[in-house]
Parts: sequence; C-alpha cells; structure tokens
Amino acid sequence: MVDRTSNTTFYPSTDPNVIRGVTNASDNDSFTIPYGKLVDCFVSNQDDDDIIVSADVSGITVTLGCINDGGTAHNTDFDIVFEAILTDQ
Repeated sequence: MVDRTSNTTFYPSTDPNVIRGVTNASDNDSFTIPYGKLVDCFVSNQDDDDIIVSADVSGITVTLGCINDGGTAHNTDFDIVFEAILTDQ
C-alpha cells in the first residue's frame, strides 16, 4: 500500500461537492482528498481495459482496488481517473 497523494492531480469543478482527478497507482494504493468530507468516489481505468478498478472511502482517504480479468491483484501502476463526491454538511 502506497500513498499516491503526491502523484494525484485534482481538478476542482464548479460543483462544490465534486472533485475530479487522475492518479497513477496500483492495487491497494490510496490518496487523500485536499478538502471537504468524502462521501463516495467513482473510479475508472484510463489505460488498460483488462483491469477492473474500485474505490473504498474512509474519512478523507480513497483506497483503490485493482484486479485483472483473472481476479488477481494488479500491482503495476497505471492511470486511474476519479470523481470524489463530498458532503455539503
């Protein structure tokens, strides 16, 4: 597990409850959002159609899950785009 916050690019949107971005990571890596309270995070694989990505949120941290089509962990870094949803309270 590696903290990828320093490798993550955040793109604030006009919606104050959304932060979009891209990170370069692999299975079980994480990143921390720069502000707000995290509710959910949607992720998508940008590089490799054979890798399935998921996100687990806890506090202000997103932990990524990356598996290949065979169901084993993918431990080679690749680009992942995301949309982090924040609470407005």
